[in-house]
Amino acid sequence: MKPIIKYVGGKTWLAPSLSSIIKKIDKFDSYGEAFFGGGGSFFGIVDELNCSTVHINDISVPIISLYNDVINSPEELIVEYAILEEEFSKFCSDKFTTKDEMLGCNEFFNFIKKEFNKIKNVPSVSMSAKFMFLQQHSFNGLYRENRKGEYNTPFNWKAKPFNIDEMAKRIDDARAIFNRFDRVIISNNDVFDLDTSKGLWYFDPPYLDDGSGMMTYNESGFNLNQHKRLAYKVLTCENFIYSNHPNTEIEGIFNGCSCEIVGRRNIMSSDPNARNQLRSEILIHR
Repeated sequence: MKPIIKYVGGKTWLAPSLSSIIKKIDKFDSYGEAFFGGGGSFFGIVDELNCSTVHINDISVPIISLYNDVINSPEELIVEYAILEEEFSKFCSDKFTTKDEMLGCNEFFNFIKKEFNKIKNVPSVSMSAKFMFLQQHSFNGLYRENRKGEYNTPFNWKAKPFNIDEMAKRIDDARAIFNRFDRVIISNNDVFDLDTSKGLWYFDPPYLDDGSGMMTYNESGFNLNQHKRLAYKVLTCENFIYSNHPNTEIEGIFNGCSCEIVGRRNIMSSDPNARNQLRSEILIHR
């Protein structure tokens, strides 16, 4: 299924490689993702998860609020989202081709962004619906925060009202997937506060900025020292998969673990010259 939202660093594209690794692991009673994000990797590999418990975690309140509502309040979430799209449609038309014609769309987007920033750290269905709306109509579906922790991604000037039935289907499909498991744990913790010792854990930390446009997307960031600290934590796991851009300092910590390199086109860079260049991703596992 398609993830409910588009999110920076999404790993839908990496799911086939993750699946092939998971198939080689004999048995695990639980599966966890420490950096859940938009859930692209989870929804892509869920058919390989022969376990009773899944644990999804993210430090982002909006992410965790959204998936709590997908599981516990799906009908209300769809209604709240539909209200936003219907209001947005009053300012938008498929016939619009210029920015001047879409000024009303941009103003409505910025209004919702302002309202979202007032409540983004307080979980609620209203906040989750606004988060979904902003991700649907922001530039490239990126989530980015300024130093004040405010959502500051600009409007996508090509945005059109999204099909509400399609979004309702995504929410229903996601809820059905979670219902496959006996237990679903949803947490909003810093990765270093998680107990990841048991089961299989997938770690996909934020990329280090390498000048290619993959910038820090929230106020806290994730620097090289944190990446190193995370690597040592990962090594304490019973089973793990770790992915990121190649980095010799970090890779050295995983000496002796299985490692492979996969590639994809860089479609998210802010530098037009860097777009579509082949980027490497390292997969380390045990």
